[in-house]
Amino acid sequence: MKKIAVIIGMFVLLATTAQAAYDYLYWDDGYKDDAKAWTNAGWYWAVQFNEEKTGGDAGFINQIGLVIPSDYPDSTYEGGWVMIFEDNAGVPGTQVLRQAFNTDETRLNQFQWIDTPETYVSTSTFYIAFEEAWDGGNHDAICLDTGWQFPTHNWTYESGIWYNNPQGWADFMIRCRWRLCGGAVEEATFGQIKVLDF
Repeated sequence: MKKIAVIIGMFVLLATTAQAAYDYLYWDDGYKDDAKAWTNAGWYWAVQFNEEKTGGDAGFINQIGLVIPSDYPDSTYEGGWVMIFEDNAGVPGTQVLRQAFNTDETRLNQFQWIDTPETYVSTSTFYIAFEEAWDGGNHDAICLDTGWQFPTHNWTYESGIWYNNPQGWADFMIRCRWRLCGGAVEEATFGQIKVLDF
């Protein structure tokens, strides 16, 4: 939180600016119904979040959540990488984050939240991706939700190519914690409030 001193004549007014609150963005209903795993290294699962979720604003992300199942395809947990991609004319474009993580075995079959640096995303549509770590055999899967059907927001990256809604699969259970860019509120000591855009 930033403090701003405003000097007017003989009076010093102290004000504070508070950043916009974070929201959790998701399409799934939170219940695991199925799971999928790649058998190739360097392939991704991804979920698109668009203006329906962001209101058409740029924003910041500081957490990514995903659900890894237990005992599928094996009981050795390798972790992987989470990534954020900005939008480029309706497909994943510039990668703005790639971060390794270890699977938390106390959070299997439920959301594991991975803290990330606060990452600025300049496009109001963006993509959160998960790449399984791969050692030629052991790797982790992603859980799917068949209750709510928003599979058009599913993307995969296979052999260097992005694909939308492959095979009509159910929702990939990938979420994020996002806040809009701007709209901070300044409140002066005398009670005035005004909106600041950053």
